[in-house]
Amino acid sequence: MTPVWPSTSWSTAASGATTTPTITTGVYGTNNDALNAEQGYSTRTGYYMRKLLRAKCNVDPSVNTTQNHVTARIRFTEIYLAYAEAANEAWGPTDSRKGYSAYDVIKAIRSRAGIGQNGTDPYLESARASKDAMRELIRNERRIELCFEGMRFWDLRRWKADLNEPARGMRITNANGALNYEVIDVENAQLRRLHDLRPHTLRRDRQVQQPRAKRRLEVIKTRLSPL
Repeated sequence: MTPVWPSTSWSTAASGATTTPTITTGVYGTNNDALNAEQGYSTRTGYYMRKLLRAKCNVDPSVNTTQNHVTARIRFTEIYLAYAEAANEAWGPTDSRKGYSAYDVIKAIRSRAGIGQNGTDPYLESARASKDAMRELIRNERRIELCFEGMRFWDLRRWKADLNEPARGMRITNANGALNYEVIDVENAQLRRLHDLRPHTLRRDRQVQQPRAKRRLEVIKTRLSPL
């Protein structure tokens, strides 16, 4: 049983009554909330997303909610993470010549999340003396902090990281009340290094065709000319 909104009440009636629903995502579930219960609609991973949802919206399908939902285009934390990444690459983890070091910024982000508030953060401290270690830590912070915000794929591309790591999920079975959790592969990516490339944004009158590409284009035009 997976509580989707364990810390918040979810409105379920026009009268304002609230409850904390529990959704069964295991294969033993009895409705379409279960893993792969309804093709194209039910969860394929064993998870449903809570992030970016508004917990005070009424989930009764007969209610037309008037609650607003504001989508953030860019968040302060994203700016801080970008600064930390750039500062670490330029000057290392602890150089604060611009006012704050990469270490300072990451420490503030993690402290706000309740990590290391008692003055200890072994993970962060272990990366303090190494640019390479801090780089990996910052990338992991981006993975967690910006999850489901459309950043991960583009981060992997610009880092030239492996794009073919499979998407994974959790298959939960119930044997006489004993739950078993199995990590499963949901989808395998079929991407190549050429997918790292992105179109440039120069004005058309400032674009310069590469000589080899230009020759290939001339050959193609020649072959197509009889048509």
